[in-house]
Amino acid sequence: MIVADEELAPGRSTEVVVKWKAKNEWGPFREMALLRTNDPDHARVTLTITGQIVTAVKAVPSTLAFGRLSQQPEQGDHLKVAEIPVYCFLGDEPLRISSHRFLSQSTAENFQVLDIEPLSAERLAEEPDAISGCLVRVAVKSGLPLGEFQQTIELTTNQEPSPTVKIPLVGMIGKDFSIFGKGWDGDVLNLGVVTSPEGIQRDLYLIGGGPYHKEVKFTLAPPTPDLLQVELGETTEYAPGKASRTTITIRIPPGSRSVNHLGSGAGGLGLITILADHPEVADIKIRVRFAVRGE
Repeated sequence: MIVADEELAPGRSTEVVVKWKAKNEWGPFREMALLRTNDPDHARVTLTITGQIVTAVKAVPSTLAFGRLSQQPEQGDHLKVAEIPVYCFLGDEPLRISSHRFLSQSTAENFQVLDIEPLSAERLAEEPDAISGCLVRVAVKSGLPLGEFQQTIELTTNQEPSPTVKIPLVGMIGKDFSIFGKGWDGDVLNLGVVTSPEGIQRDLYLIGGGPYHKEVKFTLAPPTPDLLQVELGETTEYAPGKASRTTITIRIPPGSRSVNHLGSGAGGLGLITILADHPEVADIKIRVRFAVRGE
C-alpha cells in the first residue's frame, strides 16, 4: 500500500494505491487495507476493495475427465472421445484456437484433437459472462498402459494478454476382465493351509467389461494340480449393458492328498486357466497358493 501524501492539512485529500496478489485465478474477491492516522475521531480507516477476477480464456470444467476406459477401442483406435468447451471473457475478437500441443511427450501419441469448432449459441449461454468460445473434441487412443493416466493439452489462442490455456486430461485404463474375491490379491489366490478332512471352497468373480464382454465365452483348461476342482457359473449382467459377472467356484474336496503348492519346494503354485474364445480377449490365469495336510 502506497500513500501519496503522508501528511494532510484539514480539508485536503490524497491518493492511496493498494496492490496485492490475487489468491484465486477466477471468481469474486474482497480485500481490505487498514490506514492508521493521528485523528482521534478516525484513528483507523479501513479500505474495502471488491471485484471479479476474470481470465481471457478458460475451459469449463477446468479438467477433461475421461473416467475408466476399456483396453479395447470404441471406434478405430479411439478408446474414447470427449469434448470440452473453452470460453472467452475478454477482448474484441471472437475466440480462435490457432494451435495445440500435448505437454507430456511420453504419451502425446496416445491423444488426438479431432476438431475445434465455434460454440453454439446454446453452449455459449451456459457461461453468462462469456462473449465467445470454442468446442474442443479430444480422443484417447489405444496403447496407454493399465492404470491412471495424466496428460495436459495446451491451446494457443488469439486472446491477449494470456494467449494460452492448459487443460489437464485425466482418466484410467482398466482391464476388460478382472477378478475379485476373498483371498485374491490381483495376482495370486491364497487359500493357505487346508486340512484334508475338511477341504475348502472359495468363490471368485470374473467381471467383464469393454466392447467384447457380451460376445466372449469362457471354458476351463485342466487345472494344476488335478485335485483342484473348478467350476464356472452362469454369466449374468452385472451393470446392464456395461458389464457381466461370472462366478468361479474353486474347491479342494475333503479327503484330498497332502500337497505343497505354497510357492516353495518342488510343488510351485497351482494354476487355473480360463480360456477365452474371442481373438481380442486374452486367456485368464489364476495362480493358487495352498497346501493340503492330513490329520
